[in-house]
Amino acid sequence: MLASATISTYYLNTLPKSPAPEEMRLTPRNIHGTVVYQTPDENRRLNLRSIPPWGSSCWGLGRVWSIGRNGAQCGLSRPTENIG
Repeated sequence: MLASATISTYYLNTLPKSPAPEEMRLTPRNIHGTVVYQTPDENRRLNLRSIPPWGSSCWGLGRVWSIGRNGAQCGLSRPTENIG
């Protein structure tokens, strides 16, 4: 995720804010409310770097949800009565 943020910041600071057909920079990307134009290769590179952090986050959330629902099967116990 850090690599993706670093590349996004670099793109925001260096890429043109309007299309540049002579450089093949026609693909828009909104970065923090500012639209910059990049090449298809730059777009693909940033998209590929963005996928792994989301995948691992979803896996972790699914794991927490699974343990929460099946805590007893994982060796975790749940209170069976309301204390208090």
